[in-house]
Amino acid sequence: MQITNRKIEEITPYGRNAKKHNDKQVVQISESIKTFGWGQPIVVDKDGVIIVGHGRFLAAHFLGLKEVPTLTLDITEDQAKAYRLADNKLNESEWDMQLVIAELKELTMEMVDLTGFDRKLVLNSNDQDDQTPDLPVTAKTKLGDIYQLGNHIIICGDSTKPEDYIKLMGGGKSCPHCGGLP
Repeated sequence: MQITNRKIEEITPYGRNAKKHNDKQVVQISESIKTFGWGQPIVVDKDGVIIVGHGRFLAAHFLGLKEVPTLTLDITEDQAKAYRLADNKLNESEWDMQLVIAELKELTMEMVDLTGFDRKLVLNSNDQDDQTPDLPVTAKTKLGDIYQLGNHIIICGDSTKPEDYIKLMGGGKSCPHCGGLP
């Protein structure tokens, strides 16, 4: 396996890449590259078309890099298509959130931000968060009950039943308390 630096303009994103990268993620990948370096090269085919690493490619553009590390694979178009999908799909799995939180707690907030996890996991983690409270034997709210919350009202009802909607709206087409839609 030989990793070589290529000029970024010699690399072409795959036009039908199915994995989306929003701006927030591109910034996070950029910060990761700045902090940890290039742990993974951009994988391209013999023509310089990206097989794996579109997010890293976007991050390199964001960082204004002129060259990036690449690994060139000599594989068929079918193999490249399958690899593009497999690379993203096969790394999807569940997290052991207790272990994630334990690891995050040992990091500085700067490092937590680089992981892509929400810092709220560390700041507001609570062993009770994942526990569901016991439901009361008898419900307090019954169909037809209306509650006022500030300037708004809610009804315990069925939105597919016109009579519930009419009751909620006080017979009109807008909220009788605030003038807006419910």
